[in-house]
Amino acid sequence: MTAQETMDAAEGTSEACISTSQELPRDVISSILSFLPAKLIARFSCVSTSWSESWRQDRVLKERVDLEYSWRFRDVQPHVVKTSRQEIQAVAREGNAIAIGGRGFLDIWDVASGDRLAVCKVNQSRMICSVCFLGGLVVSGDDQGVGSAWDATSGFLLFRRCMQIDAVWALEAVGEFLASVGEDHYIKLWRAGDSDFVEDKVLYGHQDSISSMCSVSEGSILLSGSDDTQVRVWSLLSGECLNVLKGHTSSIESLAVSDGILASASRDRSLRLWDYEKGECVKVLNEASGFSMGGVCSLGGIAMCGEKLVTNTAVGQLAIWNVNEGECLRILLPEFFTLALSLDKTKLMGLDSYGSLILFDFSVC
Repeated sequence: MTAQETMDAAEGTSEACISTSQELPRDVISSILSFLPAKLIARFSCVSTSWSESWRQDRVLKERVDLEYSWRFRDVQPHVVKTSRQEIQAVAREGNAIAIGGRGFLDIWDVASGDRLAVCKVNQSRMICSVCFLGGLVVSGDDQGVGSAWDATSGFLLFRRCMQIDAVWALEAVGEFLASVGEDHYIKLWRAGDSDFVEDKVLYGHQDSISSMCSVSEGSILLSGSDDTQVRVWSLLSGECLNVLKGHTSSIESLAVSDGILASASRDRSLRLWDYEKGECVKVLNEASGFSMGGVCSLGGIAMCGEKLVTNTAVGQLAIWNVNEGECLRILLPEFFTLALSLDKTKLMGLDSYGSLILFDFSVC
């Protein structure tokens, strides 16, 4: 039997065991795991809590997996900034500047220096639901449907206006436009003037609430994911829907795009990779391949740069994938559950459940 045939057989065995692992004694699970490659143990522990607990409690297995496949954050020497803010609902990043918002607060931080640059004066009764950077502005959306523009350096309020009839659940800067969505089924595009947001056009097409948006670097294309299970590709110049990407069977939770490839994560517990220009799905990652999303994707549960993709997993780990091969490269074990991710060519930024910003050199991965 070739090495590849051995790996395929091991994958088949592990997939079958995952579905029954809840019924097996822990010593039996440990015995099964001892015959599997470290990569498979780590990959499938992303899906099964019982698998994850079993290899971590078996000293020999844990040492083997840690040595060959998984890293803890301390192994990559992270830079940690403690914000003291909890229950964070919105986060945005532009370079080293990070904006975080929640009930009655909106702060701007420099994650490299660890300094808080500004504290925006938010009404204590308002929940900041979304935030993004737009030029020299930080734009926030709250639970009353109001969009506010703040000076990104001083944190001073410059202007605000009603954007949605309910909460502003997502904001995305796309070139010279600002896109906003609420509970309704359409996207509003705005231009930021000197003292107000001016509505430019409205994009119609989704049949349910829009949960996530992202844009390509050129700023002429917007991608949106919805509870209607579809991803739509929009031209901002014409307002036309260029493609409808179908394949998911439940709500779209998070989107990320890099080098012409779009990644979409869904509540159907799968991630799909798309050539969004052609409207074609090029790869599906699901539980059979060791892929499983965590339950907090609304803050940015996936991040992608080039061929590397980082995802939250169902058991609180971070998984690093090669999107071209569909292969999980590494498992990172953060100290706390990671809520949001942002990735560029050299740095990965995470935000954990205790309000700490974590930055480390991604090139070593």
